[in-house]
Amino acid sequence: MALPLEQAPHTDAPRLGKIIRFAFDSVQTRCMKAFAEANSATLFMVLAASYAALLARYSGTRDVVIGTPIANRQRKELEGLIGCFLNTLALRIQPGAGMSGRELLAHVRERVLEAYEWQDAPFEAVVSSLHPERSRDTHALFQVMLILQNMPLGKLSLPELEVEPMQSEESVASFDLSLSFIEIEDTSGQACLQGMLEYDADKFLHASVERFAAQLKSLLEGIVVEPERAVDTLGLLAPGEREYLLETLNDTAHEVQRERCLHEMVAEQAARTPGKIAVRDLAGELSYAELEARANAVAWALHELGIGPEAIVGLCTERNLAMVVGLLGILKAGAAYLPLDPAYPRERLDFMMADARARVLVTQNTVREVVSFTGPTLLLEQLDRVQTCPASGVVPANLAYIIYTSGSTGTPKGVMTPHVAIVNYLSWSRTTYAPGEQGSIPMTPSYAFDGCMTPLFAPLLSGRCMQLLPRDDVLSQMRHVLERRENLTMIGCGPAHLEALRHVLEPDRLRGQVQTIVTGGEPVQASTLTFWRRHAPTTCLYNEYGPTETTVGCCAYEVIPTSPWSGPLPIGRPIWNVRLYVLDELLQPLPVGIPGDLYVAGSGLARGYLGQPTLTAQRFVPNPFSMGERLYHTGDRARWRTDGTLEYLGREDNQVKLRGFRIELGEVEDAMRQHPRVLDAVAMVREGSQGLRCLVGYVVGQGEGLERELSAFLRQRLPDFMVPSLYVPLPALPLSVNGKVDRRALSLPDWRLQVDTAASSAGGRALSTTEQRLAAIWNEVLGHPVHDPQVDFFDTGGDSLTAVKLIFLIEREFTRTLPLSSLFNKRTLAAQAVAVLESGSAATNSAGALVPINIRKTAPSVVFVHDISGQILSYRPLAEALVEASVYGLQSLPPSQGGANSIAGMAAAYAEAILIRVPGPLVLVGHSFGAQMAAELARVLITCGRPPALLAVLDGLAEVDPTDLAIMPRDDIELLDYMVRTLELSLERRIDLDAAQLRVLPESKRADWIATKVSEAGVVPKGTPPKQVMQLFAIYKNNLESLRTYRPGRLACPVTVWRTAALAERGDLGWGAYANGKVSLLDAAGEHVSMLKPPHVKTLALSLAEAIAVTGERS
Repeated sequence: MALPLEQAPHTDAPRLGKIIRFAFDSVQTRCMKAFAEANSATLFMVLAASYAALLARYSGTRDVVIGTPIANRQRKELEGLIGCFLNTLALRIQPGAGMSGRELLAHVRERVLEAYEWQDAPFEAVVSSLHPERSRDTHALFQVMLILQNMPLGKLSLPELEVEPMQSEESVASFDLSLSFIEIEDTSGQACLQGMLEYDADKFLHASVERFAAQLKSLLEGIVVEPERAVDTLGLLAPGEREYLLETLNDTAHEVQRERCLHEMVAEQAARTPGKIAVRDLAGELSYAELEARANAVAWALHELGIGPEAIVGLCTERNLAMVVGLLGILKAGAAYLPLDPAYPRERLDFMMADARARVLVTQNTVREVVSFTGPTLLLEQLDRVQTCPASGVVPANLAYIIYTSGSTGTPKGVMTPHVAIVNYLSWSRTTYAPGEQGSIPMTPSYAFDGCMTPLFAPLLSGRCMQLLPRDDVLSQMRHVLERRENLTMIGCGPAHLEALRHVLEPDRLRGQVQTIVTGGEPVQASTLTFWRRHAPTTCLYNEYGPTETTVGCCAYEVIPTSPWSGPLPIGRPIWNVRLYVLDELLQPLPVGIPGDLYVAGSGLARGYLGQPTLTAQRFVPNPFSMGERLYHTGDRARWRTDGTLEYLGREDNQVKLRGFRIELGEVEDAMRQHPRVLDAVAMVREGSQGLRCLVGYVVGQGEGLERELSAFLRQRLPDFMVPSLYVPLPALPLSVNGKVDRRALSLPDWRLQVDTAASSAGGRALSTTEQRLAAIWNEVLGHPVHDPQVDFFDTGGDSLTAVKLIFLIEREFTRTLPLSSLFNKRTLAAQAVAVLESGSAATNSAGALVPINIRKTAPSVVFVHDISGQILSYRPLAEALVEASVYGLQSLPPSQGGANSIAGMAAAYAEAILIRVPGPLVLVGHSFGAQMAAELARVLITCGRPPALLAVLDGLAEVDPTDLAIMPRDDIELLDYMVRTLELSLERRIDLDAAQLRVLPESKRADWIATKVSEAGVVPKGTPPKQVMQLFAIYKNNLESLRTYRPGRLACPVTVWRTAALAERGDLGWGAYANGKVSLLDAAGEHVSMLKPPHVKTLALSLAEAIAVTGERS
């Protein structure tokens, strides 16, 4: 049961509980008892029925589970015993639609009596047998409790003392809500019922819980007084609340230029500022006067073709100056423009032109062939300038544009927006987001998406410059614009772009960079919000909401200092001349706090759907609160908050929003089913805790290789944002008991792969003379003498940093190379001496990638895959803790070795070594970069018939974010600086190596200077040859460069992800998009680096060992 929370709960126990008290007087209590008795029920059953009915309204579900304690003293011999025999029952109550109070009570009576029959079953055994998903934040089976204390409380009497009970208003909350009642006597000796509602103060506000208690009292009274009435129709509104919801919250009347059309307002601004720059792209710019003249030429050309009001004209251009000219020219002709993004598939563009019955196409030479239109076509390159505009006779009620949105029937639907609606929105938005006439506004969205309206027209209505950013690499362009320190008025971007920007921008340069940021379309992650509020405190941040049918935005929320830093971000209050209602199924207003259907009324409504009067009538209904007006049924769930703002709670149908685009899943499913090899298909969005969300297609198909073929098939029919990122093959779609697809049962399949088992062993012996020379090196590195040839290097003070020094000094002393990874299994003087004697010279030795670390006759074999440094020593504490497995490590190949310059090439070489030398079921472990390397290795092994039993991901992303790739340094100096900063983080020490100083040095002296700085920081011993230091850099550079060209593929093996708190908002870190097998997600203690170090590594090792054991059981 998902109760709508008002703030993000803390994950650390204990949770603060607070208490609200209320009471029923003796008359009310008597009436409740009489009602119970008349229906062969108990007072507890009446309370449970009312409680469940109210919880159903708040949660939006008709399946409610309530916990309750029971004395459990059924046996006679227990009656006199002292002790606690309490058990807990889980009552499953299902308040059906239209149930009367009496029917609901009968249903509750049946469920309670059924539960009593099983009260001897220990609650712990019930939980164990059900295997529910565990969470630190919720109870295993229920989140709410109900307790009726029907035994009188004794009075405590102590000699010579006056004793009074003390009531505390705080406690430790074990559940979200705990409702308890006790019968007491009032002053007249009559029985009355006293209630106490304990709530989790981390999740709910005090005022909201007070309102919940008042509504519970109201609902109880309604059920008792009118038992034949449907419980759903019993009013919960407090006195005066109806007026507050309908009038006060919707007091939005504001004067706007209702008599003007959009292009007329632009023309008026052009007359005021003809010489100012109106629009700019990378190739050029237009002044307001030039823009008007060119748009007039388009308008005259259309006028000569007989185009006027209500005519529809297609517009297909690149994102450049011609786009603005064509769009404005169509409006000047009195027509409505139909935006045709050339990035869309031809089939979709052709459908839109035909469905809209567009009479003319306005386009450019470069994209003329994108649309298969045989009617009149205007090429913008062939039109000149005209100083006057033709008289079109257009009025504000006429259409301004048509935007096609995803359709549930499988085909997109055109939303018709009149001038009056877009003028109302832009009048509000330019005043709210971009007051004044200074500054510029960049445009990033596609002009086929109504989110472009503010960055497109707000500057043109206020004398500013509108900047057109190229379609490709929008993120880099936005970063460039923000870092140029221009006078930016506002930027508009979705939460995903806003989150990505915080990773590529320098925080110290953000203060004062932009006046306003407008986001919306998807939930905003808490980390995103925190970043922008912290580093750009003077920037106004708005969260805007609005379906296309309500013209861009119908409400907005300004983030202010007192806004919540975590939890759901509200969508705010209605804009000018727009009204919002949260209604029930009978179109009656719901109280503050209770979720319902969101409806919109006012000046922002679209006319309806082009050519679909039935659908228009279904979604645009008469407004019961204002005669002659309409309501638009958004299909979204929302609720009013205590502060008078709206909170968005999700969809009530199969429509979703992804990256700001509205997608009807039915349209995606219909397109998949059109493929000749697809028997059935379902689409849904998979998401993690902000913001990693992707579209997934579940497909029942025929034959091999369908997924790639289906993706190409869909890209010819759907825009990119509607093509699934992942396809999951299924033998059949899961069905519910009523025969419908059970979407909740659609999860990534848990592929369990079995492999053969075997065993291996290793060992060695030392020479004493070599040990002595090694002991001197240990003494220099560790700072104390070592005499025992069997002492462990790490047990006597060694760590990952001193290990690097040790390897360098060994090479200098013996002119022999030992790989750093050798310290895993050659950690004593004796073992290292043997290794030195067996190794070749420094010039000729090439250590193998696979390093046996701790070989036991046990399975499975665990292989640790190197991080971006190419080394595996950071895994040492974790490897040591895995005492029940054979452990190996994979260190990076030298960049000079064939195939080592790509992740795929390295994976192929590693796989060859594993196939030859590693027996038994296989577990691959990768941390950070090592996770991607391990994943690619898993794919190679699968194709070789040796699939891993488990891929263990330690805080590593499935794929490097394109925005991160875009800012990755490319020249050696920048790369070196990047590596040094990473080393500083890992080693927790400062390295005084400055890229700016390095750049001014002659190239011949750079290696010496780098070696000096690295050794001064203690990373390598003093006197280490620069060539050796640069070898470390070469490996790091090679691995970093390999990320640029790496693209992950599908994974047919189980994946478990251990994730630190810093990445918690990124969900499953992207692995769900690539794994055919089930992705298990676990939290890891510590941070990205410290998770592999004591004390956190102990917890991680136990968790990893458990996952390995489970893998062994299922293999």
